[in-house]
Amino acid sequence: MIVVILAAGKGTRLKKYTENLPKGMLSFNNKTLIEYQVDLFKKCGINNIIIVKGYEADKINFPNIKYFVNPNYETTNMVETLYMAREEYIEDIIVSYSDIIYEESLLRKVLESDEEVSVAVDKDWQKYWIMRYGTLNFDLEGLQIKNDYDIVRIGFSDPLISQIDARYIGLLKFKGKTIKKVIELIDHERDVASDNWNNTGKSIRKAYMTDLLQFLIDKKQKVSAVLNNGGWLEFDTEQDYEKAIDWLKYGQIMQLIKL
Repeated sequence: MIVVILAAGKGTRLKKYTENLPKGMLSFNNKTLIEYQVDLFKKCGINNIIIVKGYEADKINFPNIKYFVNPNYETTNMVETLYMAREEYIEDIIVSYSDIIYEESLLRKVLESDEEVSVAVDKDWQKYWIMRYGTLNFDLEGLQIKNDYDIVRIGFSDPLISQIDARYIGLLKFKGKTIKKVIELIDHERDVASDNWNNTGKSIRKAYMTDLLQFLIDKKQKVSAVLNNGGWLEFDTEQDYEKAIDWLKYGQIMQLIKL
């Protein structure tokens, strides 16, 4: 098993805290976000860890980690960052965003999944959204599931609440044979160099991970939800970071995640 942490982005919505720091290096409860992940992976017996860096790359420097760099981090997105370490993908891989932390139980569910593409999702997302934003009608992203586990649509904007069966987290797993096919598909799309990839209006180099997952679904690749109720935090904005620190300070953090 290989872990790939995607840590190339600039984190512009965290500017107050990330002007000279990758957002995965934010400190929370005396550890950086990436440290939380690395420690958890090792606790679960995974020591083959890759971090793909970009913005302020020299600030990410942990021992016994293999590093790759996305030099075009300012003009590309998650799929391109994943692609940078493609030569390493010879077995099952876990992909994790660098700006999240999650419980051991959630990670173990993903590890134990035997599906070709396993995507961690939060069915109890509304509780987190109310604590996070005070409303459900903000920063919404569609995700629809049928037959309990099969994701049929993901990542579409302006959804109705009824079109959000769960919230995408940013933690997923590809079986070895499947990630090989995924990289071949990305190779092809990069060669085609369409500016309207997968009807998203973006090129493949600017595609989000959810764009890639929807592309796979459209290609009849099964993409399976790993269901969880809470158990994670995302640090996407200054408000996210400040609220999480307050929840920690006032003992509210246990309502969302067991640290």
